[in-house]
Amino acid sequence: MPTIGIWIIIQLMISKMAGESFNQPKFSSLPTWNPNATYFAAGNISGNAIYNIFITTDNTIYIPLLDCCSRLPNSIFVTSNNDIYVSIGGSPYSIDAWTLNATSSISSMPVDGPCFSLFVDIEDNLYCSLNTLHKVVTSSIIGSTNSTTIIAGTGNAGSSSDMLDGPRGIFIDRNLSLYVADCNNNRIQLFYFGQSNGITIVNSTEVIRLTPLNCPSGITLDADGYLYITDRYNNRVVASGPNGFHCVVGCSGSADSTSYGLQQPSALSFDIQQTSSSFLAPTCSNSITIGSYCNVTSTSCDILQPCQNNASCIDSNTSSNGYICSCLSGFYGLQCQIDNRPCKSYTCWNNGICNETSKTEFICICSSAWEGSNCEIQTNYCQNVTCQNNGVCRSLTKNYTCECLSDSYSGRYCQIESNTLVFHQTISKSFAFIAIIAMASVMMIVIVMDIMKYCFGIDVISKDLKRIRQRTKVRKRKTPIIIRFIYVN
Repeated sequence: MPTIGIWIIIQLMISKMAGESFNQPKFSSLPTWNPNATYFAAGNISGNAIYNIFITTDNTIYIPLLDCCSRLPNSIFVTSNNDIYVSIGGSPYSIDAWTLNATSSISSMPVDGPCFSLFVDIEDNLYCSLNTLHKVVTSSIIGSTNSTTIIAGTGNAGSSSDMLDGPRGIFIDRNLSLYVADCNNNRIQLFYFGQSNGITIVNSTEVIRLTPLNCPSGITLDADGYLYITDRYNNRVVASGPNGFHCVVGCSGSADSTSYGLQQPSALSFDIQQTSSSFLAPTCSNSITIGSYCNVTSTSCDILQPCQNNASCIDSNTSSNGYICSCLSGFYGLQCQIDNRPCKSYTCWNNGICNETSKTEFICICSSAWEGSNCEIQTNYCQNVTCQNNGVCRSLTKNYTCECLSDSYSGRYCQIESNTLVFHQTISKSFAFIAIIAMASVMMIVIVMDIMKYCFGIDVISKDLKRIRQRTKVRKRKTPIIIRFIYVN
């Protein structure tokens, strides 16, 4: 068996649901599966590296074989009209679409890396999780488009609410909310429609059967909205339920190639079986076990699983409920359902670390770029920064930038002047200096002439002034005109 992983096909005794091309079954409140799996592999599948699996509502199984050919298909999605979308993991990267009865594929969406997972929502939008580029992109499959939109992540690895680190499996529900298996951050992120900041619904501190998540890779939801997650490096599949998370398959946690073990699972998909009109209950050899596979004990703790928040359940004949929940510190209530800890999963925002200082008080150690009692305020990095030349400071995540008002300035603080501006300033100063010298010279001449006239009696311009006055009088003196009138009749 290849070490890259084996795959789960979960058989369900449930009627088919219509709407999507994939199966979202509705389970009982405490569903169980046969712990011993059936190895599913045809002759041309065994030995190939596989990262994904897709099962349609008519139980057609699609598996991209990574080692089958040079183009390296590594993820797949099939729509309700049987259009097949395949991510090509080899360069040049692309997402190819095969329509029903087509003999060749067409490029559906431009991508700059391999898609670990593909998904098409109810509005015909195609999603791709770019594992190595730390983002999820989307594009409409209606009409022709050559553009994509980043819907989650920034393209850089990180653990803040708007960033991802090695995203793998994705799922989009009917409300267009995006669920992302954020592998390297060991968490599940939920991005509501139109929001770039995600909410951590399962984090790295969530203990499931004494072990936190270790690279969640595949994710799907059932009809009630409960999560099913392939926990890759814990070699198991876990699921949420009315009483919190529990292990479904591979619960030993060790890599195992037996029928009851898993080895680095990466994806999962539900199939469908029609409900039988009759049911024959099995006869269990042990009187304290029940269930279709005689693998569930009949005690209150095992049947009800009532204790929440990782509390220990103790069967008790003296209790009216048949059990007693031993709560962890900070929890109380009949089922340990009330969380009275000062530090909760949502106390410190934006990946802040909550430290309890007493039984009722806490302090948040905020990650860089955040501050406040709950790490709810983004740090203003412009507070002590002065941009020169009327530049405007704009605070960024973990940084700041000075936006210069024109191309004449550049530099970290807009302190660098362009050569053109320096030249213009030099010319302006030169003209101003020449004008000042000219004005000063005229004033000096006037002052010197006044001193010579009034102090020494020397009027250097008196003759010129007299000549100008005489010339003016001559021009003003006019020759008289004599008019004679002649009598005609």
